[in-house]
Amino acid sequence: MCFSEKAEKMKETQTPRILIVGASETGKSLLAKSIARDMEKRNIAVTVYDPLVSEWSPESFVSDDEVKFFVEIDKTYKEGLKQAVFVDEADTLLSIAHKHNHWLLTRGRHYAIMPHVITQRPALVAPTVRGMCNQLFVFRTSKEDAKLLASDFAHDGILEAPTLNQGEFLHCYWKDRQKVVDKGRIF
Repeated sequence: MCFSEKAEKMKETQTPRILIVGASETGKSLLAKSIARDMEKRNIAVTVYDPLVSEWSPESFVSDDEVKFFVEIDKTYKEGLKQAVFVDEADTLLSIAHKHNHWLLTRGRHYAIMPHVITQRPALVAPTVRGMCNQLFVFRTSKEDAKLLASDFAHDGILEAPTLNQGEFLHCYWKDRQKVVDKGRIF
Protein backbone atom coordinates (compact mmCIF):
# COMPACT_ATOMS: atom_id res chain seq x y z
CA MET A 1 0.00 0.00 0.00
CA CYS A 2 1.51 3.35 -1.04
CA PHE A 3 1.69 6.38 1.27
CA SER A 4 -1.31 8.15 -0.30
CA GLU A 5 -3.45 5.02 0.11
CA LYS A 6 -2.41 4.79 3.78
CA ALA A 7 -3.25 8.46 4.31
CA GLU A 8 -6.67 8.03 2.72
CA LYS A 9 -7.34 4.92 4.82
CA MET A 10 -6.44 6.91 7.95
CA LYS A 11 -9.00 9.57 7.00
CA GLU A 12 -11.69 6.88 6.86
CA THR A 13 -10.89 5.64 10.38
CA GLN A 14 -10.24 8.96 12.11
CA THR A 15 -11.74 9.87 15.42
CA PRO A 16 -15.05 11.46 14.49
CA ARG A 17 -15.05 15.24 14.72
CA ILE A 18 -18.53 16.23 13.67
CA LEU A 19 -20.02 19.55 12.60
CA ILE A 20 -23.83 19.85 12.67
CA VAL A 21 -25.22 22.94 10.94
CA GLY A 22 -28.68 24.22 10.13
CA ALA A 23 -31.25 26.93 10.52
CA SER A 24 -33.40 27.04 13.62
CA GLU A 25 -35.91 24.17 13.99
CA THR A 26 -34.55 22.10 11.11
CA GLY A 27 -33.55 19.10 13.26
CA LYS A 28 -29.91 19.65 14.20
CA SER A 29 -30.44 19.49 17.99
CA LEU A 30 -32.62 16.40 17.61
CA LEU A 31 -29.86 14.72 15.59
CA ALA A 32 -27.19 15.73 18.13
CA LYS A 33 -29.25 14.33 21.00
CA SER A 34 -29.84 11.11 19.05
CA ILE A 35 -26.09 10.73 18.47
CA ALA A 36 -25.50 11.40 22.19
CA ARG A 37 -27.95 8.65 23.20
CA ASP A 38 -26.20 6.26 20.80
CA MET A 39 -22.84 7.12 22.37
CA GLU A 40 -24.22 6.42 25.84
CA LYS A 41 -25.49 3.02 24.69
CA ARG A 42 -21.90 2.29 23.65
CA ASN A 43 -20.68 3.25 27.16
CA ILE A 44 -19.13 6.49 25.97
CA ALA A 45 -19.49 9.40 28.41
CA VAL A 46 -21.40 12.40 27.02
CA THR A 47 -20.41 15.92 28.07
CA VAL A 48 -22.53 18.80 26.76
CA TYR A 49 -22.06 22.55 26.70
CA ASP A 50 -25.49 24.05 26.01
CA PRO A 51 -26.02 27.74 26.85
CA LEU A 52 -29.78 27.15 26.58
CA VAL A 53 -29.63 24.09 28.89
CA SER A 54 -32.15 22.24 26.77
CA GLU A 55 -33.23 18.70 27.56
CA TRP A 56 -30.54 16.06 26.90
CA SER A 57 -30.38 12.49 28.17
CA PRO A 58 -30.38 12.23 31.99
CA GLU A 59 -27.10 10.28 31.73
CA SER A 60 -25.37 13.21 30.00
CA PHE A 61 -23.45 15.91 31.84
CA VAL A 62 -25.00 19.20 30.64
CA SER A 63 -23.86 22.69 31.60
CA ASP A 64 -24.16 26.26 30.41
CA ASP A 65 -21.05 27.15 32.42
CA GLU A 66 -17.81 27.02 30.41
CA VAL A 67 -15.62 26.32 33.46
CA LYS A 68 -17.82 23.47 34.74
CA PHE A 69 -17.94 22.04 31.21
CA PHE A 70 -14.14 21.89 30.89
CA VAL A 71 -13.73 20.61 34.46
CA GLU A 72 -16.08 17.72 33.56
CA ILE A 73 -14.08 16.97 30.40
CA ASP A 74 -10.88 16.82 32.49
CA LYS A 75 -12.54 14.66 35.17
CA THR A 76 -13.87 12.21 32.59
CA TYR A 77 -10.44 12.01 30.92
CA LYS A 78 -8.74 11.32 34.27
CA GLU A 79 -11.24 8.50 34.87
CA GLY A 80 -9.94 6.94 31.66
CA LEU A 81 -13.25 7.18 29.84
CA LYS A 82 -13.86 7.85 26.18
CA GLN A 83 -16.15 10.83 25.77
CA ALA A 84 -18.35 12.45 23.19
CA VAL A 85 -18.30 16.20 23.70
CA PHE A 86 -21.16 18.30 22.31
CA VAL A 87 -20.92 22.08 21.98
CA ASP A 88 -24.32 23.53 21.16
CA GLU A 89 -24.57 27.15 20.00
CA ALA A 90 -20.89 26.66 19.16
CA ASP A 91 -20.25 30.28 18.26
CA THR A 92 -20.39 31.01 22.03
CA LEU A 93 -17.42 28.72 22.75
CA LEU A 94 -15.61 28.04 19.46
CA SER A 95 -15.49 31.36 17.62
CA ILE A 96 -12.27 32.98 16.45
CA ALA A 97 -12.26 34.97 19.72
CA HIS A 98 -12.17 31.71 21.72
CA LYS A 99 -8.86 30.31 20.38
CA HIS A 100 -8.07 28.89 23.81
CA ASN A 101 -10.91 26.35 23.29
CA HIS A 102 -9.90 25.16 19.82
CA TRP A 103 -7.82 22.36 21.36
CA LEU A 104 -11.07 20.36 21.60
CA LEU A 105 -10.82 19.87 17.84
CA THR A 106 -7.09 20.17 17.22
CA ARG A 107 -5.87 17.91 20.05
CA GLY A 108 -9.00 16.44 21.61
CA ARG A 109 -8.51 13.03 20.02
CA HIS A 110 -5.36 12.58 22.15
CA TYR A 111 -7.64 12.80 25.20
CA ALA A 112 -10.22 10.30 23.86
CA ILE A 113 -12.58 13.16 22.96
CA MET A 114 -15.00 12.91 20.05
CA PRO A 115 -16.16 16.51 19.51
CA HIS A 116 -19.56 17.46 18.05
CA VAL A 117 -19.97 21.12 17.08
CA ILE A 118 -23.54 22.41 16.64
CA THR A 119 -24.35 25.80 15.15
CA GLN A 120 -26.87 27.72 13.08
CA ARG A 121 -24.21 29.81 11.35
CA PRO A 122 -20.94 28.09 10.45
CA ALA A 123 -19.26 31.41 9.62
CA LEU A 124 -19.44 32.30 13.34
CA VAL A 125 -17.40 29.21 14.24
CA ALA A 126 -13.64 29.57 13.77
CA PRO A 127 -12.27 28.25 10.44
CA THR A 128 -9.76 26.16 12.43
CA VAL A 129 -12.61 24.38 14.18
CA ARG A 130 -14.60 23.81 10.97
CA GLY A 131 -11.47 22.63 9.20
CA MET A 132 -10.74 19.97 11.84
CA CYS A 133 -14.16 18.35 11.42
CA ASN A 134 -14.13 15.19 9.31
CA GLN A 135 -17.91 14.74 9.12
CA LEU A 136 -20.66 17.22 8.39
CA PHE A 137 -24.39 17.04 8.90
CA VAL A 138 -25.99 20.04 7.25
CA PHE A 139 -29.68 20.81 7.47
CA ARG A 140 -31.38 23.62 5.55
CA THR A 141 -29.11 26.65 5.60
CA SER A 142 -28.50 29.82 3.60
CA LYS A 143 -26.80 29.78 0.20
CA GLU A 144 -23.84 31.65 1.69
CA ASP A 145 -23.41 29.08 4.45
CA ALA A 146 -23.77 26.22 1.95
CA LYS A 147 -21.01 27.75 -0.19
CA LEU A 148 -18.75 28.12 2.85
CA LEU A 149 -19.33 24.49 3.87
CA ALA A 150 -18.89 23.21 0.31
CA SER A 151 -15.51 24.94 0.28
CA ASP A 152 -14.55 23.71 3.78
CA PHE A 153 -15.50 20.11 2.99
CA ALA A 154 -14.44 20.16 -0.67
CA HIS A 155 -17.71 18.76 -2.00
CA ASP A 156 -20.22 20.58 -4.22
CA GLY A 157 -23.02 18.25 -3.11
CA ILE A 158 -23.36 20.44 -0.02
CA LEU A 159 -24.65 23.27 -2.23
CA GLU A 160 -28.04 21.51 -2.16
CA ALA A 161 -28.51 22.43 1.53
CA PRO A 162 -30.68 25.56 0.97
CA THR A 163 -33.33 23.39 -0.76
CA LEU A 164 -33.71 20.86 2.08
CA ASN A 165 -37.03 20.47 3.89
CA GLN A 166 -37.40 20.52 7.64
CA GLY A 167 -35.83 17.35 9.08
CA GLU A 168 -33.75 16.57 5.98
CA PHE A 169 -29.97 16.74 6.08
CA LEU A 170 -26.88 16.06 4.00
CA HIS A 171 -24.14 13.91 5.56
CA CYS A 172 -20.64 14.48 4.20
CA TYR A 173 -18.01 11.88 5.20
CA TRP A 174 -15.22 9.65 3.85
CA LYS A 175 -16.08 6.31 2.24
CA ASP A 176 -13.77 4.13 0.13
CA ARG A 177 -11.17 6.94 0.06
CA GLN A 178 -13.64 9.48 -1.33
CA LYS A 179 -15.79 12.16 0.18
CA VAL A 180 -19.44 11.27 -0.11
CA VAL A 181 -22.60 13.27 0.49
CA ASP A 182 -25.70 11.26 1.37
CA LYS A 183 -29.16 12.61 2.07
CA GLY A 184 -30.97 11.64 5.28
CA ARG A 185 -33.93 12.55 7.43
CA ILE A 186 -34.21 12.87 11.23
CA PHE A 187 -38.03 13.24 11.25
